[in-house]
Amino acid sequence: MTSMLEKIIIPEGWTKEAFCRDNTGNVIVLNVPSQGSVTIDFNRRWWNLGYGYSSLFSDSGCNSAGKKYAGRTWRNDLLQDAINAFKKAWI
Repeated sequence: MTSMLEKIIIPEGWTKEAFCRDNTGNVIVLNVPSQGSVTIDFNRRWWNLGYGYSSLFSDSGCNSAGKKYAGRTWRNDLLQDAINAFKKAWI
């Protein structure tokens, strides 16, 4: 099975890597050189600005406002929300 790291398409100039504490390939860190990063957890269906989790033991990422990712496009919706939030915060 192909991991999310291999599947996702990111904006030009960005890089992607697997989160160091995840061995599933479904927790991805997107980096923008000299800007920062956003972590996307496709297992928990949330994202967090910065590298890693704000809490390793709870789902307290930036998506804690209550948006649910479901349906056929939930992975792309999650990815786009994370990218847009990063752009709004840092670029």
